[in-house]
Amino acid sequence: MPIQHDHPVAGHNFQEQANLLTLKGQRQLEALDQKFGLPSPPPRRRGLTRRLYNLKLDHKLAIRDAAIALEVACRAHGWTFSHWLDDADFRAAQQRGQIKMANQPDGFFVAAAAHRRCPLLLELDRTREQPESWRAPETAWRHRVEAYGEYLRNRCLTDRFWRRLGLEPLAMERPLVLTITEDDAHVAKLLEATRAAGGRGAYWHASWREITASGILAPIWRVTISERRRSLREHFLGPETNPTAAPAFDHGLGQLLGDELPDGPTLG
Repeated sequence: MPIQHDHPVAGHNFQEQANLLTLKGQRQLEALDQKFGLPSPPPRRRGLTRRLYNLKLDHKLAIRDAAIALEVACRAHGWTFSHWLDDADFRAAQQRGQIKMANQPDGFFVAAAAHRRCPLLLELDRTREQPESWRAPETAWRHRVEAYGEYLRNRCLTDRFWRRLGLEPLAMERPLVLTITEDDAHVAKLLEATRAAGGRGAYWHASWREITASGILAPIWRVTISERRRSLREHFLGPETNPTAAPAFDHGLGQLLGDELPDGPTLG
């Protein structure tokens, strides 16, 4: 949908396109309405049912934003973005008994760059979706981290779900759980909850503000075991080739999450 803006430097008016299928596009239109005093649309939140519907819609738009950002970044570097699944796919798989995972991730994809295939699970600001998270968001998140830990340590390698998709867990890097939330303050809270649940180097956290400012591949991702920010670009490409170096990850150790491994450059 075309919308008009005043250029911040030149001062002249220019036209931009707002994608109504994304949360960013929705907010562009809301900001435009406020700026020019346009009539407000009918109130969206009428009662609990309407409120839940709107929260779920915002959450689905945020999932689309993250998927688009990740796919565009991969394509820009000539990497492959494949096997995309969203929360509805995981929910359907659980209902049919096709997956052993207790959680329903918001997204999943595999990035293939150079010689590495990197599976990633996505979590998008759960406090905006589930009612129980409004009352105790940190407790709800700890439970999710514990469920991820149990699955990735004990079930992932033998779960037939991935092989039905044409994926072999033993031939890929260890999965990461990427969590994206609205602001830095919430990132800090989720980091503390992740630490309390025993989550370590496999759980990466960032805010939309950081992603917008620096890009989703930049070293903006925080983990519980180090002050050093992590970079998806470095994770996808892996450590520099060194014939004498130890493997970055040994699935034979049975430590798929890497939660028991010390921090270091091979942790992504």
